[in-house]
Amino acid sequence: MSDISKSMADYLETPGRTTLKAYVDANQSLLNAYICQFDKANDATKNLQKKFVAAFRSKHPNRKRGPDIKLDIEEAWTETQVQRIANMQTSRISATILKAGGKKAVNLLKKALPNSDETTAHVPIEANAVRNPIQPADPSYSDTSNVAISHPTELAPDTSTAEANDTAVNHNPNI
Repeated sequence: MSDISKSMADYLETPGRTTLKAYVDANQSLLNAYICQFDKANDATKNLQKKFVAAFRSKHPNRKRGPDIKLDIEEAWTETQVQRIANMQTSRISATILKAGGKKAVNLLKKALPNSDETTAHVPIEANAVRNPIQPADPSYSDTSNVAISHPTELAPDTSTAEANDTAVNHNPNI
């Protein structure tokens, strides 16, 4: 049973006349989270109506008349779609920043994004959100980026003379 179905069942226990419009007005945040998954506002409306009638029939099986299910959620659905698109764009930009800036970008995002937003409050921003594709994920990997390279103390002999180049280029003894 989904959250919205449980919420509808709880709402139907309230005394007085129960309507879908009153339920939507009382549970706007839950409704917005639910209707954002639909491609059309009409589909979301029909689905909510069917869920509400099913919850009503399970709560009151002997009643002959059903609840009032007239509802227009076009405006609420449009707002959720705009918010959904904005969240997707923010995620794309955040991913680009993380790839480009690494740990510094993560710290900037932590400062810039408030955690009071209900949609992103449960998603932690990790410092290692973007993994280096070359670096293996197993624990046996040791980071050698800070290891100093030891240069040989003895320099190689200078072989840039013309004589060395002649013998190197003309390696055919028949010439």
